[in-house]
Parts: sequence; structure tokens; C-alpha cells
Amino acid sequence: MQGTVVVDPPGCVTLASGNQVPFQAGPNQAGAAVMQMAGSSHEFGFSCVAKVNYGSGFVNVSVPMTMADYLRPVQGMAVPQFGQMWGQPGMVERKAQVGGSSCRSAEAFMAKCQEFGIQPIQAIGTEAVAVGKMIGTGTIVLMHGKTSPGSLEVLMRSPNKDMAEAVNSAVRNDPTFK
Repeated sequence: MQGTVVVDPPGCVTLASGNQVPFQAGPNQAGAAVMQMAGSSHEFGFSCVAKVNYGSGFVNVSVPMTMADYLRPVQGMAVPQFGQMWGQPGMVERKAQVGGSSCRSAEAFMAKCQEFGIQPIQAIGTEAVAVGKMIGTGTIVLMHGKTSPGSLEVLMRSPNKDMAEAVNSAVRNDPTFK
């Protein structure tokens, strides 16, 4: 059987090779269609819709996306470099308070950052720092978490306001940091 997947991606990404990908599947076998997405703006969308045409039928699919789908770790950054970037002019800062967070230690916060797509850098006492970037654009997001038994406070800085606000919203609402 031959088919085609037609994708309507979120507005913040572009597809590397157009929005249609053919696939083939043998009898009683699954087919696969692989599409490469790249970030193109910071106006985040959180679902990818597709129509899968096969033989004489079709199925509509909606794939939810989270902020972690857009973020990648930045390897090899040390605390001094983080500090330099944190203090650069033009960085937009947002703050999130997460009451009742499961991140009750800096190490727990760092583990959650990794799950979220952000590279942990270092933990000191009840605080930790981490860094990530958006796929495609490479826009940096810096995070500083301060843990306590009752809540988590996260400061985010990015040179892009939409990026800072989207990550802020995700930290407050995504189950990763709850």
C-alpha cells in the first residue's frame, strides 16, 4: 500500500522538505513517514496536525507538542559563561513561581531541566542553573532555579521576548516542574 502524509505544522516551525511525505507499507505492516522540522519563529504552537491518506481512505491526526519538543540542550557551557550571558544587555527576564513543585532540591531541578530539554550546568545549595536553545533558530534560554520545600522559583532570560514568555508559561503549566 502506498500513501501520503500531509502535515499542517505549528506556525513556529517550517518543514525541511515540504508538507507532504509519501510512505509505503506491506500487508499487515506499518509504514513510516519522517519529516524534519526547524524552528522559524518564537510564536509557539503546540500541536501538529496531519492527514494520512492511504489506499482509498484517510485518517486525521493531531500530535500534541510541548515546549520540550522545541528545546535542545547547549552542551559544554560553564558557570562563568552562563554568568556573562545572563548579564548581557537586551536579555528579557521572566519569573515563574511553581507552588508545591516536586523540585525540592537543586539536583531535582536539574533532572527536570534535562527532561524539559535544557542542559543542567551546576547546582549550588538550593539553586541551580541550566541552558537550552530553540531548534532551528538557536535562540538561547537561560534558567536559574531556586528550590525550597514548598515551591520552586525559576528565572528565565532570553534575548527574545516571545521565547522568554513561552518558556515561562511552560515552566508554570507543564507537568515537568509540578
